[in-house]
Amino acid sequence: MTDAVAGEVDLDVPLLGDPVADLVALSDRTRSVQLRHPWLTDVPPEPLRLGPHGLDHVEYALRAMTPVALPGGAKLEIVGLTNALITQLVRAELQGRTSESGRTTNADGGTSSTEGKAAERNAAERNAADRRAAQAIYLSRAAARGDRPQLAAALAEQRGAELTDAPEVLFRRTMRRMLTGLLVSDGS
Repeated sequence: MTDAVAGEVDLDVPLLGDPVADLVALSDRTRSVQLRHPWLTDVPPEPLRLGPHGLDHVEYALRAMTPVALPGGAKLEIVGLTNALITQLVRAELQGRTSESGRTTNADGGTSSTEGKAAERNAAERNAADRRAAQAIYLSRAAARGDRPQLAAALAEQRGAELTDAPEVLFRRTMRRMLTGLLVSDGS
């Protein structure tokens, strides 16, 4: 079942030759599939779980990293870390979509009627945005007390909207930062 869903990730997208951009784009497409199938975040990782579609996914990611001067083992680690981070960020995003009824909605809203889906999705997005704004206020107040100077410095260096960015913006930024750091040869 997981391999069938892995087949939904579009691997026909031509690579641009920029490993970070290519892997962020692949991550974004993988995120979209996981959001359509929330149960995937509950599937525990298992060695050798890869079926034909999973192998195609790994092959595509490795092709994207062809220009990178890292050993094959390091590239495979990057694929694993990337997929683990995608799952973790999707899990957090789905938990943020919990509707007032207590149900977690998927990317389609999680209800049966089209109107109900749209209304529930809009309410969940407003609730998630409100929670992000409340978290930003909480962090700012905690930093202003003066007993957390590192937090205060980090918040002072950050652009205003960063704490309240939408999940897809946070996802792409996090993936880009993580991949940029990992795709640098460490000399080993």
